[in-house]
Amino acid sequence: MYPLDIHGITGKPNDKFVFNKDANEQTMRQLVDEIQPRTRVTFYDKNYHSPSDPGAYVSFMRVNE
Repeated sequence: MYPLDIHGITGKPNDKFVFNKDANEQTMRQLVDEIQPRTRVTFYDKNYHSPSDPGAYVSFMRVNE
């Protein structure tokens, strides 16, 4: 699975990756399609403001096929 062959994502060692500046909704859909079921993905989104912070940690998990 790593490095991911998805436009907008750069693979890194230890199952880590970086969303490039050209990542978009299609990038996220491809990521969800490629991760294994029951795999959790957590990332920091500096553009998703929370009430107390200039960014937020976002987490999602693919539940089934």
